[in-house]
Amino acid sequence: MKVIVVTPYFYPHIGGVEKAAYEIAKRIVSYGHDVIVLTTGDKNSVKNIDGIKVYRCKTLFNFLNIPISFQLFKKLLFIKGDLAHVHFPKHLISDIAVIIFKLRLIPTILTIHDMFLTTPFKKLLGFFYRKSIGNFMLSLSDKITVDSKNNIPDAIFKKYKNKIKEIPNGTEVKKTKIQLKKNKKFTILFVGTMEKQKIYKGLEYLVLAMKYTNPLCELLVVGEGELKEYYSKFAKRLGLKRVKFLGFVNDKKLHELYNKVDCFVLPSISKQEAFGIVVLEALGYGKPVIVTNVCGVSSIVKKFNCGIVIKPKSEKSITKAINCLYEQPNLIKTYSKNAYKTAEKFTWNKISKIYLDVYESLLTKNK
Repeated sequence: MKVIVVTPYFYPHIGGVEKAAYEIAKRIVSYGHDVIVLTTGDKNSVKNIDGIKVYRCKTLFNFLNIPISFQLFKKLLFIKGDLAHVHFPKHLISDIAVIIFKLRLIPTILTIHDMFLTTPFKKLLGFFYRKSIGNFMLSLSDKITVDSKNNIPDAIFKKYKNKIKEIPNGTEVKKTKIQLKKNKKFTILFVGTMEKQKIYKGLEYLVLAMKYTNPLCELLVVGEGELKEYYSKFAKRLGLKRVKFLGFVNDKKLHELYNKVDCFVLPSISKQEAFGIVVLEALGYGKPVIVTNVCGVSSIVKKFNCGIVIKPKSEKSITKAINCLYEQPNLIKTYSKNAYKTAEKFTWNKISKIYLDVYESLLTKNK
């Protein structure tokens, strides 16, 4: 089987969509199949990454934060494959890919990572998009997958529920020794990009919450972006030396941080946080998590009792949750054990096999 994967960006580009596309593709290759990735980049190139053939097509310009590459559109017309897996975090690329694959009679799976927009102008565009091109794209897709039902409006889910399958993101389990401690430094971790379009991560509320947490609590912030300086100055204005901005860190350093910290917080403020793959990663290290109820992963945290779910846009709720964990080491022990058990249910190996079943059933159906 030869699978064509289409995604605006791909590993080593950092992001939840890129992580999911890479981890699934890598395992599909390990099962003995061929995977070709069509994505964008600064220049045209072809590379082999863990057995995945990756075509990067030069981005000519960006339109509403969507990379436009005519070279990518051209490759869609001629690339050979048995089926296509299109990732939808960006408009236009996925629309054109689905339409072309339908015309070429190539069975197509569309994975929707997020269909929600924030600004009034983008919301208006999104409304007309879903009523026209978006609806057309969904109707042409042979199968639609979502990592959380939070990713799509209820009206769309109801309309296409017969071909929608919910497949969560995955993680790896990396067990570490659980250390119970009280009256010692308590370390909190946040991992996420600080770009303007990712302001929905809600980092400002977490930084503000640190002003009211126990003085022994410290926050480590991992990530880069144009808003990093703003958040850093905001912390300084609040007199928070306990908030440290580490910038970009490599995988080895991130592994060390996950081992070191006491809990992980994702304080997202909108449904644009479709899933929150970093939360699963934290669970894979046995770390209790604090998430808002708008994150797609919040239902997993609540169901398996591996952290605290709070309301969004509330520094008071974040403070209360952090102090609760700090003051109750035994609660951390309970959440940590549940975190490992939860992560084991969502390993990338298990998730990729679910996708492989979807691929094979789609090919069988279209014979």
